[in-house]
Amino acid sequence: MGAGRSELLRNERFAGDPTLAAVARGDRVLRHGDRGPAVAAVQQALVDGGFGLRRWPGVHGREVGGVDGILGTQTSRAVRRFQLSRGLPPDGDVDAPTLNELDAASPSPGHTAWAEGPRFPSPTPVLTVGKDTQVLRVAVALEEGRTWLFHPDGRLQGIFAHAAANGPTPVHVGLKVVTGLYDQSVAESEGLRLWDDPGVFGSRIVDLAWWDPESRRSWPGGEMLHGTSDRRSVGGTPHVGSVRHYDEDIEAIWASLAVGDLVAVTARVSDAPWPPAHHAGAVTRTWDDFRA
Repeated sequence: MGAGRSELLRNERFAGDPTLAAVARGDRVLRHGDRGPAVAAVQQALVDGGFGLRRWPGVHGREVGGVDGILGTQTSRAVRRFQLSRGLPPDGDVDAPTLNELDAASPSPGHTAWAEGPRFPSPTPVLTVGKDTQVLRVAVALEEGRTWLFHPDGRLQGIFAHAAANGPTPVHVGLKVVTGLYDQSVAESEGLRLWDDPGVFGSRIVDLAWWDPESRRSWPGGEMLHGTSDRRSVGGTPHVGSVRHYDEDIEAIWASLAVGDLVAVTARVSDAPWPPAHHAGAVTRTWDDFRA
């Protein structure tokens, strides 16, 4: 073993960093405000797993955030999302259990989870209802802050960070269907109409309705996937809105979907009732009820 390399860390992206070796042994914890190559390695692993960290314009036009080697608010939020996805206490600190889970879950250096294939639980993109099979195109895991996009043949196409409303108008878990795909002109017009802000929905809107897979009927839901002009908000839990993404990500999602495609909104990828029981006529089902 080279100097500073921990036998507990098997992923080459973390090899050789003495700070990360100390974290893996339980001798060190990376906390808010810490800086350096160890933090950058953790940030890159989060990005490659779909817990997006992106840069945004700061004061005087200088870009901040992203993989910058600083464990700030954005990185702490991404760490908490990862911890929730792995059943760890979501405190935002990178301790030994968190780093060891990240070591096991992360793709090899230079690769993303969607290109290499995830090393962690992922949604099943095929729903089986009786003898009927329906393809799932998108899975939104609210607690994990990630949106999973699948090709029509079920292959994983991408994993994108999001922010989902959790205040007066929370996003509800359930099985939904795409009812509209709207470009930037419509997104800006709706932003002005509803919020007096042309950027509130970003560059694209994917409109959703509730979907019953047994009857193949839909009913209005009032929720959507959309972009945002507030890049700092992605990864958080805003009080209003639906499921917001970075503009470049919602554009990729929007371009891949068609009206009639199915979208599952879940708490985590492993446990989701859909349609939710509190909607009239709905039947409570779990994720496993629809797995192929």
